[in-house]
Amino acid sequence: PIPIILSLIINQLRFHRFKRVVQTVLYAPHFISTMIICGMIRIFLSPTGGLLNLILGTQIDFLTQSSAFRTIYIASGIWQDAGWGCIIYLATLANVDPGLYEAAKVDGASVFQRIWNIDLPELLPMAILNLIMAAGGLMNVGFEKVWLLQTDLNKATSDVIAVYVYQQGIENAKYSYSTAVGLFNTAINIVLLIIVNKIDKPDARIKEVVDEVLELFMDLGASDEQLDSPTVFCSGRQGTASYSPDVPGTDLTPLFETIVNYVAPPEGNEELPLSVLVSSVEYSSFVGRIAVGRVETGSIRVNQEVTVCDFHHPEVSGKGKITAVYQYDGLAKAPVQEAKVGDIVAFSGIENITIGNTVCDPARVEAIPFVKISEPTMEMTFSVNDSPFCGKEGKWVTSRQIRDRLYRELLKDVSLHVEDTDSADSFRVLGRGEMHLSILIETMRREGYEFQVGAPKVLYKEIGGKRCEPIEELVVDVPEEYMGSVMEKMGSRKGELQAMQPKGSRMELKFLVPSRGLFGYRSEFLTDTRGEGIMSSVFHDYQEYKGEISGRQVGSLIAFETGEAVAYGIFNAQERGMMFIDPGEKVYAGMVVGSNPKGDDMTVNVCKKKHMSNTRASGSDDALRLVPPRHMSLEESLEFLAPDELLEVTPKSIRIRKKVLDHGERMKAAAKKKSAQ
Repeated sequence: PIPIILSLIINQLRFHRFKRVVQTVLYAPHFISTMIICGMIRIFLSPTGGLLNLILGTQIDFLTQSSAFRTIYIASGIWQDAGWGCIIYLATLANVDPGLYEAAKVDGASVFQRIWNIDLPELLPMAILNLIMAAGGLMNVGFEKVWLLQTDLNKATSDVIAVYVYQQGIENAKYSYSTAVGLFNTAINIVLLIIVNKIDKPDARIKEVVDEVLELFMDLGASDEQLDSPTVFCSGRQGTASYSPDVPGTDLTPLFETIVNYVAPPEGNEELPLSVLVSSVEYSSFVGRIAVGRVETGSIRVNQEVTVCDFHHPEVSGKGKITAVYQYDGLAKAPVQEAKVGDIVAFSGIENITIGNTVCDPARVEAIPFVKISEPTMEMTFSVNDSPFCGKEGKWVTSRQIRDRLYRELLKDVSLHVEDTDSADSFRVLGRGEMHLSILIETMRREGYEFQVGAPKVLYKEIGGKRCEPIEELVVDVPEEYMGSVMEKMGSRKGELQAMQPKGSRMELKFLVPSRGLFGYRSEFLTDTRGEGIMSSVFHDYQEYKGEISGRQVGSLIAFETGEAVAYGIFNAQERGMMFIDPGEKVYAGMVVGSNPKGDDMTVNVCKKKHMSNTRASGSDDALRLVPPRHMSLEESLEFLAPDELLEVTPKSIRIRKKVLDHGERMKAAAKKKSAQ
């Protein structure tokens, strides 16, 4: 109702200039990025200098309170989208016949009466249409905002399904993204139930909804068992459920009976000694590593002596003592003295425990089979920021601070490797893919770290005397009309088609492609498929080197001098290619400010100002028309990097720069390289 109320208020404003100002102020939040919105929320709610605490005279950290998270999330969503949402209602009111208002005024109708009898009846059909269109997004809670506002203390409210899967698969780097989502979907599919709610509504389309759900299952390639999933018809408002839409329910017993009958109980033998497979690890500065897993057999107790073994690494062996056991109560952990078969528990007391380890009773040491964790396939060099702008935006900038943070990440990320280099200011970081390392970079950036990273490189191996490279299994789901473009791009990147399977109007393609062949492809893929394609990849194996793959086809536009970019300089430079910066932005010599479609690097002076003179000519002083710049995300910046470039990462900025900042030195190095060839 808030967009409707806003549109009614704006419609009553008679001063057109003031009306435009009000509309601009209300529309503006919709165009602010989610990251900036979340940053503003954190500033406004800061316990030390936040506006809300200054008004209330308190020092409350609202973002750490689970009870306040829902209110903060809803209020910020209203502030961001209410103004934009009222546009369509204003357009509806603009079509109202002015004669109706004049007739109402002649009859002596008040403003409230005109709104009630003229405006609201006109808005009602549009409001109903908007409600129907928005119904499909009721389950979309805004993953990005929840993730950015989430803290350890508000997880009881903020840990929604999308955030949980993302953290398990990407942020915590415990599985590849596709594996994490696949495991999650598999767990859901095993116990798939169809619940049709709100059947008590007068305009309910019960049979149509059931048919649409079945069509969706068929498009997704559901099995026969999934198509035969039981259906229960419910009314959440009345608290009733039934097996047939024609038979009214009296309570929720049919729903509970369906769950009991179709959801299998946990399996395991309570009489056997303890065995727990560690499927996740957490870290606490108080108790160290915390292992998470399901009790497969026996029971686990506080102060119990246990043995650790591993299915893939028989040499792993050790003993320990369980110091604490926790069970999950909703999304929170509750300490318990004992847990039995089928319980998902978190426990501490075992040092250096990791994913895939089996914790068992010393009387019966038997490792539980587990999918082997993928080895690192890619490396990047993290180093201290040495650009002219170093130390201006970051809180943690020294090599010691960066090194401590990287090694601290190893405590909870079992597939990340960190190695020192010959230089004390740089570190070699190995991960399982570009996304894995970009998550680490973004996390450190938000924590206040300032550093720079080099272009990603794959890890080669010598197998049987041959040079081998990592190969990824790429799964692509695209509409049929874009299939040819995807296959063409995969061919140029040494991809080999393994399978092709139609799924309704879409096509699923499986490729084996070198990991380096996927560098920079995601943005091209989204462009080629008009944003409708879905791609995911997972490490497959090492195979013989596939040959050269052409790198990026564009060059860089490089700033000539340090200063502030001006519109006149950008206007002259934009003829050379796409720009990455706006007027007024600080730049330094050697910083990449755009891309050159010709493929060569070119130096431009974006700080060049127009000389002042008394000479005037017709048309020479016209307003400069600037092409909107391309603002790249962290992932896009990593994809753009050339071997001789670095990415400068700070809490406030992401800048691409040349390793050698001086133009003369770069020219000498290029000439020396050319003569050597």
